[in-house]
Amino acid sequence: MDRRDLLNYAESLRKDGLSERTVFTRWTALMSILKFHGIRGLAKRGDTPRYVENEPEAYTPEELDALFAACKPEYRVLFTFYLRTGFRMQEVMYLEYYDVDFKHRTVSVRAKAEYGFRPKSWEERTIPLEEGLALALEARCSAAKRKGACLPHTKRQAKWQTSTGTHANRETGRTGRQ
Repeated sequence: MDRRDLLNYAESLRKDGLSERTVFTRWTALMSILKFHGIRGLAKRGDTPRYVENEPEAYTPEELDALFAACKPEYRVLFTFYLRTGFRMQEVMYLEYYDVDFKHRTVSVRAKAEYGFRPKSWEERTIPLEEGLALALEARCSAAKRKGACLPHTKRQAKWQTSTGTHANRETGRTGRQ
Protein backbone atom coordinates (compact mmCIF):
# COMPACT_ATOMS: atom_id res chain seq x y z
CA MET A 1 0.00 0.00 0.00
CA ASP A 2 1.25 3.46 -0.83
CA ARG A 3 0.04 7.06 -1.06
CA ARG A 4 -1.51 6.50 -4.51
CA ASP A 5 -3.68 3.69 -3.06
CA LEU A 6 -4.97 6.04 -0.35
CA LEU A 7 -5.79 8.77 -2.87
CA ASN A 8 -7.51 6.22 -5.16
CA TYR A 9 -9.53 5.00 -2.18
CA ALA A 10 -10.79 8.51 -1.46
CA GLU A 11 -11.59 9.06 -5.12
CA SER A 12 -13.49 5.77 -5.35
CA LEU A 13 -15.63 6.84 -2.39
CA ARG A 14 -16.46 10.08 -4.18
CA LYS A 15 -17.33 8.17 -7.38
CA ASP A 16 -19.68 6.01 -5.30
CA GLY A 17 -21.57 9.22 -4.51
CA LEU A 18 -20.51 9.62 -0.88
CA SER A 19 -20.40 13.09 0.62
CA GLU A 20 -17.10 14.78 1.40
CA ARG A 21 -17.90 14.42 5.10
CA THR A 22 -18.27 10.64 4.68
CA VAL A 23 -15.08 10.44 2.61
CA PHE A 24 -13.26 12.29 5.42
CA THR A 25 -14.72 9.97 8.07
CA ARG A 26 -13.76 6.81 6.19
CA TRP A 27 -10.29 8.19 5.41
CA THR A 28 -9.76 8.97 9.08
CA ALA A 29 -10.92 5.48 10.09
CA LEU A 30 -8.55 3.86 7.59
CA MET A 31 -5.66 6.00 8.78
CA SER A 32 -6.39 4.96 12.38
CA ILE A 33 -6.33 1.29 11.42
CA LEU A 34 -3.06 1.73 9.55
CA LYS A 35 -1.54 3.62 12.48
CA PHE A 36 -2.65 0.88 14.89
CA HIS A 37 -0.76 -1.64 12.76
CA GLY A 38 2.35 0.55 12.68
CA ILE A 39 1.91 1.78 9.12
CA ARG A 40 2.67 5.49 9.01
CA GLY A 41 3.86 8.12 6.59
CA LEU A 42 1.81 7.06 3.57
CA ALA A 43 -0.10 10.33 3.25
CA LYS A 44 1.38 13.76 2.79
CA ARG A 45 0.21 16.99 4.38
CA GLY A 46 -2.90 18.10 2.52
CA ASP A 47 -3.97 14.59 1.42
CA THR A 48 -6.66 14.29 4.08
CA PRO A 49 -10.05 14.96 2.45
CA ARG A 50 -11.69 18.22 3.42
CA TYR A 51 -15.31 19.14 3.69
CA VAL A 52 -17.40 22.18 4.49
CA GLU A 53 -19.39 21.86 7.69
CA ASN A 54 -22.89 22.92 6.66
CA GLU A 55 -24.89 25.12 8.96
CA PRO A 56 -27.96 23.28 10.24
CA GLU A 57 -31.25 24.40 8.79
CA ALA A 58 -33.51 26.00 11.40
CA TYR A 59 -37.28 25.89 11.40
CA THR A 60 -39.01 29.21 10.82
CA PRO A 61 -41.44 30.53 13.43
CA GLU A 62 -44.25 29.82 10.96
CA GLU A 63 -43.16 26.20 10.55
CA LEU A 64 -42.99 25.75 14.32
CA ASP A 65 -46.44 27.32 14.75
CA ALA A 66 -47.85 24.90 12.16
CA LEU A 67 -46.17 21.93 13.85
CA PHE A 68 -47.47 22.81 17.30
CA ALA A 69 -50.96 23.56 15.96
CA ALA A 70 -51.11 20.06 14.46
CA CYS A 71 -49.76 18.27 17.55
CA LYS A 72 -51.76 16.34 20.09
CA PRO A 73 -51.06 17.69 23.60
CA GLU A 74 -48.59 14.96 24.58
CA TYR A 75 -46.58 15.55 21.42
CA ARG A 76 -46.68 19.30 21.97
CA VAL A 77 -44.84 18.69 25.25
CA LEU A 78 -42.45 16.30 23.50
CA PHE A 79 -41.53 18.70 20.69
CA THR A 80 -41.33 21.65 23.07
CA PHE A 81 -38.92 19.60 25.15
CA TYR A 82 -36.72 18.95 22.11
CA LEU A 83 -36.83 22.60 21.09
CA ARG A 84 -36.08 24.07 24.53
CA THR A 85 -33.51 21.57 25.82
CA GLY A 86 -31.51 20.54 22.77
CA PHE A 87 -31.66 16.91 23.93
CA ARG A 88 -30.88 14.27 21.33
CA MET A 89 -33.56 11.76 20.33
CA GLN A 90 -32.16 8.87 22.38
CA GLU A 91 -31.67 11.15 25.38
CA VAL A 92 -35.37 11.96 25.27
CA MET A 93 -36.34 8.34 24.68
CA TYR A 94 -34.46 7.26 27.82
CA LEU A 95 -35.64 10.19 29.94
CA GLU A 96 -37.37 8.96 33.08
CA TYR A 97 -39.22 10.60 35.92
CA TYR A 98 -36.22 10.50 38.25
CA ASP A 99 -34.13 12.44 35.70
CA VAL A 100 -36.30 15.52 36.24
CA ASP A 101 -35.91 17.66 39.36
CA PHE A 102 -39.17 19.60 39.48
CA LYS A 103 -38.18 21.48 42.63
CA HIS A 104 -35.04 22.95 41.04
CA ARG A 105 -36.45 22.84 37.50
CA THR A 106 -33.61 20.85 35.98
CA VAL A 107 -33.36 17.76 33.81
CA SER A 108 -30.43 15.37 33.61
CA VAL A 109 -29.07 13.03 30.97
CA ARG A 110 -27.86 9.91 32.74
CA ALA A 111 -26.52 6.58 31.53
CA LYS A 112 -29.05 3.76 31.78
CA ALA A 113 -27.10 0.50 31.87
CA GLU A 114 -30.31 -1.54 32.07
CA TYR A 115 -31.21 -0.31 28.57
CA GLY A 116 -27.69 -0.19 27.15
CA PHE A 117 -27.92 3.60 26.91
CA ARG A 118 -25.04 5.96 27.46
CA PRO A 119 -24.89 9.68 26.68
CA LYS A 120 -22.81 10.84 23.75
CA SER A 121 -19.11 10.94 24.68
CA TRP A 122 -20.09 9.36 28.02
CA GLU A 123 -20.96 12.83 29.34
CA GLU A 124 -23.86 13.07 31.74
CA ARG A 125 -25.21 16.58 32.16
CA THR A 126 -27.90 18.61 33.89
CA ILE A 127 -29.61 21.60 32.32
CA PRO A 128 -32.22 24.06 33.59
CA LEU A 129 -35.82 23.88 32.42
CA GLU A 130 -37.91 26.92 31.53
CA GLU A 131 -40.77 27.37 33.99
CA GLY A 132 -43.51 26.69 31.43
CA LEU A 133 -41.85 23.53 30.17
CA ALA A 134 -41.18 22.31 33.71
CA LEU A 135 -44.85 22.79 34.61
CA ALA A 136 -46.07 21.06 31.43
CA LEU A 137 -43.68 18.16 32.04
CA GLU A 138 -44.75 17.87 35.67
CA ALA A 139 -48.41 17.85 34.65
CA ARG A 140 -47.71 15.14 32.09
CA CYS A 141 -45.83 13.00 34.62
CA SER A 142 -48.58 13.47 37.21
CA ALA A 143 -51.31 12.64 34.72
CA ALA A 144 -49.47 9.50 33.67
CA LYS A 145 -49.36 8.40 37.34
CA ARG A 146 -46.11 6.59 36.83
CA LYS A 147 -42.52 6.95 37.83
CA GLY A 148 -41.09 5.69 34.53
CA ALA A 149 -40.95 7.55 31.24
CA CYS A 150 -41.98 11.22 31.30
CA LEU A 151 -42.63 11.63 27.60
CA PRO A 152 -44.69 9.42 25.25
CA HIS A 153 -43.41 5.83 25.20
CA THR A 154 -46.38 3.97 23.75
CA LYS A 155 -46.62 1.50 20.90
CA ARG A 156 -47.97 4.38 18.82
CA GLN A 157 -44.86 6.42 19.65
CA ALA A 158 -42.66 3.47 18.78
CA LYS A 159 -44.27 3.45 15.32
CA TRP A 160 -43.71 7.21 15.04
CA GLN A 161 -40.06 6.84 16.03
CA THR A 162 -39.60 4.02 13.54
CA SER A 163 -41.17 6.12 10.79
CA THR A 164 -38.68 8.90 11.55
CA GLY A 165 -35.73 6.56 11.16
CA THR A 166 -35.28 5.38 14.72
CA HIS A 167 -35.59 1.65 15.21
CA ALA A 168 -37.59 1.43 18.39
CA ASN A 169 -38.52 -1.59 20.44
CA ARG A 170 -42.25 -1.88 19.89
CA GLU A 171 -43.00 -2.82 23.49
CA THR A 172 -40.91 -0.25 25.33
CA GLY A 173 -40.48 2.54 22.78
CA ARG A 174 -36.74 2.43 23.49
CA THR A 175 -33.86 2.11 21.08
CA GLY A 176 -30.29 1.07 21.53
CA ARG A 177 -29.01 -2.39 22.29
CA GLN A 178 -32.03 -4.58 22.81
